[in-house]
Amino acid sequence: MDLDHYMIVAVGDFNMGAMENKGLNVFNDKYVLATPETATDADYANIEAIIAHEYFHNWTGNRITCRDWFQLCLKEGLTVFRDQEFSSDQRSRPVKRIADVRLLKAQQFSEDAGPLAHPVRPETYREINNFYTATVYEKGAEVVRMLKILLGDAGFRAGMDLYFTRHDGDAATIEDFLACFAEATGRDLAQFSLWYSQSGTPRLAVKTCHDAAAGTLTLDVTQMTPPTPGQPDKKPLTIPLALGLVGPDGADQPLVLDTGEAVTSSVVEITAPSQRFVFTGLRTAPVPSLNRGFSAPVNLVSDLTTADLVFLAAHDSDPFNRFDAIQALGLGLIKQGAVSGTPADPEPLIAAAARVLTDTDLDPAFKAQALALPGEGEVARDIARNVDPDAVFTARRTLRMALSQALSSHLEDMYERLATTTPYTPDAASAGRRALRNLALDYLTLPATPEALAR
Repeated sequence: MDLDHYMIVAVGDFNMGAMENKGLNVFNDKYVLATPETATDADYANIEAIIAHEYFHNWTGNRITCRDWFQLCLKEGLTVFRDQEFSSDQRSRPVKRIADVRLLKAQQFSEDAGPLAHPVRPETYREINNFYTATVYEKGAEVVRMLKILLGDAGFRAGMDLYFTRHDGDAATIEDFLACFAEATGRDLAQFSLWYSQSGTPRLAVKTCHDAAAGTLTLDVTQMTPPTPGQPDKKPLTIPLALGLVGPDGADQPLVLDTGEAVTSSVVEITAPSQRFVFTGLRTAPVPSLNRGFSAPVNLVSDLTTADLVFLAAHDSDPFNRFDAIQALGLGLIKQGAVSGTPADPEPLIAAAARVLTDTDLDPAFKAQALALPGEGEVARDIARNVDPDAVFTARRTLRMALSQALSSHLEDMYERLATTTPYTPDAASAGRRALRNLALDYLTLPATPEALAR
C-alpha cells in the first residue's frame, strides 16, 4: 500500500503551505528551502514542522482518509496534534506548547467568540474552502490532546494502534476514531464526543476555600459555554483539568481527595455544570496551579491574587503555568493602565520577571517567551469593548520601560553572556539563546538613549 520513496516538489507560487498528495507532496518553496542569509530561526522551525505534518498525513489522511468533507478534522486536527508532538520532541516541549496556545487564543478563540463560530466538525457548508479554519485545525488538535490526557499515554497509544490497524485503507469518521479508543480502554466517550459537535469556548470558573483547622482545600468548579450561532443551548462537556497545589516551599503537595482517592494523574474530570473537589492534608494554604499545560481549551477564571501569580511565576513546576502567571500579571497591569490612564504599579511583575530571568535552570527559549509581554492585540481582545488603541500602546510601553529600567543589569549581563562567534546553526538550543539575547536587546534599547542605541 505504501510507496518506496517519499517525494516532494517545491514551487514558488503554490497558494497553500503544502499538500499531502500521495506519492508526491507539493510544497510552497518557503517551507522547503532556507539559507542562513535570509531565513530566520522561525523559518527553519516551520520547515521542520510542515514537512513533518505532510509526512504524517501518509497515515492520518491518506492510508486512512475521510469518509466525507465533514470529517476533515479527523485528518487535519489529528495530524496537527501529531506534528505538534513531533516538534515538541525535536525542540522544547514547554516552548512549543506556549507557541501553540498563543496561536490558539489569537485565532481560534476569536473565531469561537464571533459570528462565524462553528464546531470542530461542522454540519453544513456552502464552500468547502471555508472548512479550513483554526477551529478545524487547532481546536481539532486540542480535542485529540484532551483525549490523550483523559486516557493516559498507554490508553491513547492502544486506541491509536487499534485505529491504524482497523481502518488502514478505509474512509473513516469521527465515530470510527472514538470507537477505537472506547474499545481499547473500556471508556464511554459519548459526552466527550460533544467537543466535535458543540461550538464555542467553555468558561471554567474555579473558586477556592482553605480550611486550616480541617486541613482541606475546596475547589468549586463551574463550566458554561456561551451561546453561538445556531446553538443557543449548550450541554456540559468532559473537561480534563490538570492541576497542582503548590505549597509554601514551592513544592507540589499530594493530591488526596476527601474520599481517600489519590489523584495520581494530577487531572480531575469536569463533567457537570458544577462540581466540588475537596483536597485533604493541607494545614497550610497552597496556591492552586490550574489547567496545567493548558490541558483544556477553556477560558479559565479563578480567584488567584496578584501575590499568588507572583508565587506561581517563581515556583510552579509546570512551565506553561509559570509562563501564564507572568502573562496574567502583565495583561492585568496593561489593562489597568489603559483603562484608567494611570500607570499601574509594576513591582509585582518586576519581581516575577526577575525570578525567571535569573533562574539558571530555565531554557533560554522559555525565558524569551515568558518575558515578552502580551501584545496590543491580546490586550484589546481582553478589554473587548471601547478599546482605545493609543491608551493600550502607551500602557504597554510604560510597563516595558519599567521592566527595562528595573532589570537593566540582569539584561545587560544576559546580552553579553549570550554573545557567540560560532557559525550560525538552526538547532533549537542556539535559536533559544538568540531569542533571549534579542529580547534583552529589545528591552535595553527602549530608552532610545545614544548609549542604548549604540548596541
